[in-house]
Amino acid sequence: MSEENTPTDNPGVTVVTDWRDSLPQDVQQWEETKNAVDMEAFFSNMGDMRSMIGRSIQVPGPDASAERRQEYLQKLLDKSPEVMLKPDPDKMGDFFDSMGRPKDSATYVPPESTDDLPVNADSVDMFRKMAYEAGLTQSQFEQIALGMSKKTLENSNTANSERQTEQGALKSEWGMAYDQNMAIAEKIKGEHFPHLNFPIGELDSATVKALHSIGKSMIGEGMEIAATDGAASIMTPSEAQSKIDEILTNKEHAYWQRHHPGHKAAVERVIELHTLTG
Repeated sequence: MSEENTPTDNPGVTVVTDWRDSLPQDVQQWEETKNAVDMEAFFSNMGDMRSMIGRSIQVPGPDASAERRQEYLQKLLDKSPEVMLKPDPDKMGDFFDSMGRPKDSATYVPPESTDDLPVNADSVDMFRKMAYEAGLTQSQFEQIALGMSKKTLENSNTANSERQTEQGALKSEWGMAYDQNMAIAEKIKGEHFPHLNFPIGELDSATVKALHSIGKSMIGEGMEIAATDGAASIMTPSEAQSKIDEILTNKEHAYWQRHHPGHKAAVERVIELHTLTG
């Protein structure tokens, strides 16, 4: 069909050859009108559109009643069962179950422990109840349990490294007196501080030095340290150096008097003290 008006022999009369011209002016501007090849196609499109609108779900406005909103939600769920509504607090359990939560906390299976990443069974068991109440799935439970184990291992490695560094510094500070002083600290810990239920080697150096200081002050009050087997007390490097300085700054000491009966013993004592400064 031609889309142009054709003049007739009758003046003032025009024959309509474009079917769109018979439609209201505003309808002629619709995309559906412009895209239709003829009147039949146009009405067919309108019929499809009307059917689609009839099947669509209209979203309630802000002034809609509760019944209207509930009707809308029900239609939405009927047409799209995969849509999940925001859970009601009283139905959170059902929501978590639908997400894959196990039937009870005991059903969670802990991740497998390996040499590289040991899993603490006690910690995992304590976590079960919290995981269930939080609605975690088995996969989520495993991921968090592994994360907890990894963090525990990192903290343990850090603590061991720090402890070794402190023990190394303490050995340098105490020198040959290290074993003796550790025995004193161990005895004081066991007799007076039983709540420190860790081996003496696992305590921080400040605590160990404090225990040793207490023990050293008590030795003069009749305390016996069994670990020393009655042997003479061994000085720390700083104590030995202090004693050397004391001798060398005293010009009247036998160390400086070649003809003094105790000169040889004094020299040997200074040499012995130097071995302790290590």
